[in-house]
Formats: sequence, structure tokens, C-alpha cells
Amino acid sequence: MFEEHAEGVYRTLQAQYGTRNVERGEKAIEVDSDELPLGADVVPCLQYRRFWSRQPGNHMKGIVFWTPDGTKIINFPRRHRIMGIRYNEYTNGNYKPTVRIFKNFRNTLAENGAIEKENAASYFIECLLSNVETATIAKDDIRDRVEGILDELEADAAEEFPDYTVQHGMQPLFGDETTQWDVEHARAFVTEARRFYEED
Repeated sequence: MFEEHAEGVYRTLQAQYGTRNVERGEKAIEVDSDELPLGADVVPCLQYRRFWSRQPGNHMKGIVFWTPDGTKIINFPRRHRIMGIRYNEYTNGNYKPTVRIFKNFRNTLAENGAIEKENAASYFIECLLSNVETATIAKDDIRDRVEGILDELEADAAEEFPDYTVQHGMQPLFGDETTQWDVEHARAFVTEARRFYEED
């Protein structure tokens, strides 16, 4: 059923934007057309609901899709977005700009060959920072904020990032699943981010 749906979305996009402008990847359909202001990634998916046995009828809406190798991926993008907005409010508007700082660290580290970009996905970095104390991210002074975050991440890295979740809080950030981050890759990112920061 899902594959029929995904193929239908793919063919519809091809009909709209042209076969040369639409390419199907493992998770998303990439659309790059002059008709769009920017390229777009379209993820065909089905609705997913997580229910709690102790609270009959209470559920969280999410999405589910399968990769070509049969891997089932469940996510909660609406809750992810809502929690991002909340973290930004809790940190006096510092959360989103701070995430951008650390993503820029990642980009520079990858360009310099210190890490592999695919080992520190943007999504993982955002989720990593969602586990940092909001009081640390709320600091007005950028240097104090970045140093405080690095201190906290280094301490937690030594303990293998205990109880870290993705931004929406519904799944562990670290593990062996394809949708989870490898602890060693996260440690390498934190270590290299510190080294890069101190060189500045």
C-alpha cells in the first residue's frame, strides 16, 4: 500500500515538474525545477498514531514511511516543530540561532576534513542541542553560551549522552537504528567543535 502511494506521488510530481526535474531517493523525492523558488524534498508518508495503553484514546499523530530496503521510519514532525518553537521561547529566542551556530561548526569541520558531514546530520545536531539545559542556551553572551554548551556536551559525552532524545522527545537520539545517531560520531563532533572553537 505504501509503495503504491509513494509511486503515485512520484509520478504526479513528474507530471507537474517534468521527469528530468524529479528524482526519487531513499527517503525523499527531490524536486529541482525553475517553477519553484528553491529545490524541494517531498517525503511520501502515511499517518501514524502512537497510543498509550494507560490512557485509552489518547494518542500522538506522526508519520510513517519505508525505505527501499524495507526499513520502517516513524517520526513526529509536527511535535518536532512545536518543541522547537517552545525551546526558542524558553531560551529567550536563542535556541534557533544557536542551532545554526553549531550547524555552521559542522559545515566548516566537514570542509576542513575534521569530520564526515554525513556523520553529523543537521537533524542530529538540532536534537543534540534540544537536550542542553535551556538556561545555558538562554545566556545572552554568545561566547558564554557556546562554551557552556560545549562543557555540558563534553560531560554528557563521557557518559554516552544518557537519556538524550530527539527534539520531539518521543524517541532516543542514540542507538543502532538508521534514524538514530552513533555515540562515537556525536563525540567526534563535540570534540572537533571544541577544537575549532578554541582555535578561533
